[in-house]
Amino acid sequence: MSPSEDVLCAIASNPNTPISVLAKMENYDGRRIFQGFIINPTVSLLLQRASDATDPEELRELASNPIKRVRSRVVNNRNVPYEDLDRLSKEFPHARNVLEERAKETPLADLLGKMAQSTWVAVRIAVAGNSHTPENLLSILSADKEALVVTAIVQNSRTPEKNILSLTDNHEMLDQKGSNLWEALARNVRLPAEKSAKLICKYLPMSTKEISYQPAEAEHYEKRHSEVETPGRYESNGYPEIIGVDEDVLIEAKPEVPYQPAEYASDLQ
Repeated sequence: MSPSEDVLCAIASNPNTPISVLAKMENYDGRRIFQGFIINPTVSLLLQRASDATDPEELRELASNPIKRVRSRVVNNRNVPYEDLDRLSKEFPHARNVLEERAKETPLADLLGKMAQSTWVAVRIAVAGNSHTPENLLSILSADKEALVVTAIVQNSRTPEKNILSLTDNHEMLDQKGSNLWEALARNVRLPAEKSAKLICKYLPMSTKEISYQPAEAEHYEKRHSEVETPGRYESNGYPEIIGVDEDVLIEAKPEVPYQPAEYASDLQ
């Protein structure tokens, strides 16, 4: 063992070593140096404060501590102010998970308003789905550029009906690659049946609207009525209510299997 390592170990474990120096030694190579750093009473005390503190000012100070492990420990303290947690999320990925969980659970309108402006999409999604989010804030979020945020808005029972209706005409968002906004809208019980059926016909994968034209001589194809079913609505006989007919759609009808109406309505309940 070199003398220099002995000296570094002594510095790392000395309670009188300045915090700025300890912060530099945090990433030193050498197991003994790191062990000296971890057992340093100053470091131990700071880590304990980061876990247990409840005073916002104290937590704000700890969130700016030069020692990285102290800042990381502050993230898991439920009392850390939002502004400090948001800043730490740019340094520590697990802080983003904490932000998301807080956005899902908090009933505080002021905090939700701040989180709705987060740069992290997952946080805005959580705000959009929070049952405590005020209607005016949901209206603002309905104009978000991320389809997943808008989808969460549609699924929130507090979202004003006018905002849900307006989204049926947001073709840019509906056509966004990977978006399932159309499905969330079609499932929404507050959406008029005719608008729901229109979305289903246009966006449902492998629906009768998406089957390509086949030559007249194709033996396993024949012209049938395309039945559009209303999600969640059933007649007295237990079958889905039929609300529309499209006579110009070609669908497959194998000779040995009796023709059956489209069955996708059950998938949308």
